[in-house]
Amino acid sequence: MQVLVRDVMSTPVLTIDIKKTARDAGKLMRKHRKGFLVVTEKNKPAGVISESDLIEEIVCKNVKADKIKLEKLMREPIIAVDPEDDILTASRKM
Repeated sequence: MQVLVRDVMSTPVLTIDIKKTARDAGKLMRKHRKGFLVVTEKNKPAGVISESDLIEEIVCKNVKADKIKLEKLMREPIIAVDPEDDILTASRKM
């Protein structure tokens, strides 16, 4: 049995503005119990940020989370997959 992306994806997608801080991202992730956010600029996807990004770039480097903007932390480019793709196909794209 094939597992499709739509079977495991989260909706709605949580977003955060590119000018927000790492602390803002962490608080939003905690509030919604999610480990991943799409970073937007002018309401369009610009990059992504994950819990592990925050740990690696903030916690491990002892950086003040309220001093660093997401534009410095986010990962880009965004790789999109179709909800009808099977998981194996989607993982190969990433």
